[in-house]
Amino acid sequence: MGPEVYDQYGLAMDQIIKYKRKYYGYYHATEYKDWHDWTSCVAISDDLKHWKKYPKNPFNEKTSPVPL
Repeated sequence: MGPEVYDQYGLAMDQIIKYKRKYYGYYHATEYKDWHDWTSCVAISDDLKHWKKYPKNPFNEKTSPVPL
């Protein structure tokens, strides 16, 4: 979590997709202690241990980054 404001109080990884030797983790994040509002974000990894957040996060608000 953090240090960005949009994910300072929590995040939940929804799905990880491997594409062209990289892993893309789609997750929900919140800036509120009670999780009353959240956003959709993505992070990228080469090894599933070290992640780099997409610089334009959050890319969507109040919708799931994973289709149901």
